[in-house]
Amino acid sequence: MAVSGSPTEGGDAGNVFRHRAKLEFDAARESYLADTSSVEAAWEFGRASFDLAEFAGNKVERETISAQGIAACRRAVLLAPQSAPAHYYLGLNLGQMARVHLFKGLGIVSEMERTFLAARKLDPLFDYAGADRALGLLYHKAPGWPISLGDNAKANRHLNEAIRLRPHYPGNRIALAEFLWERRRFREFWREWETIEELLPRAREEFAGPKWELSWVEWSQRLKRLRSDAEAARD
Repeated sequence: MAVSGSPTEGGDAGNVFRHRAKLEFDAARESYLADTSSVEAAWEFGRASFDLAEFAGNKVERETISAQGIAACRRAVLLAPQSAPAHYYLGLNLGQMARVHLFKGLGIVSEMERTFLAARKLDPLFDYAGADRALGLLYHKAPGWPISLGDNAKANRHLNEAIRLRPHYPGNRIALAEFLWERRRFREFWREWETIEELLPRAREEFAGPKWELSWVEWSQRLKRLRSDAEAARD
């Protein structure tokens, strides 16, 4: 699961993915409402909320969906403060809300940081080192001080930690490559790019099947942009 960009695809394929996400959202919501004391049902609904919010057609829809995920994950955290998934999916849904309320973003982003740090402490391996990946993306994308908490050194540290923990997960490698390119650290970028190209055949076998189709749509889009940048730099 990624935390940057929107893994949507136009046309019929995009509609298919949105339909799948809506079905999962409805099923997760039904399970959660049937037992609101279930921590797993709560954070699973949070996960489904985040996924569906990626397909939101406007800010109102995104806010409505993510608000439900936030509420469910807040309850999960209250019921089980030691649940890494509850903190993690709370942070992801807060990220969706931050995309809606840009002027309130600083407060939301600060809470995102806290939730991801909590998830990292509880289970750094969850979602393929998702907490470190999310923190790296957060520090990379957020404006720096004094506007917000963006910090290149922290972004670098967390993105590299995600790779150390889960080196074969494409989302970790792509996030680091994007960071290195945007920071104009080209020597390190080229090394990472070569590693990505070597790992892709194995990754396509390891992360295969319907569960990973949408992830590959997103990853392929981001890889295409990076490849274009890399080829242009060689010219």
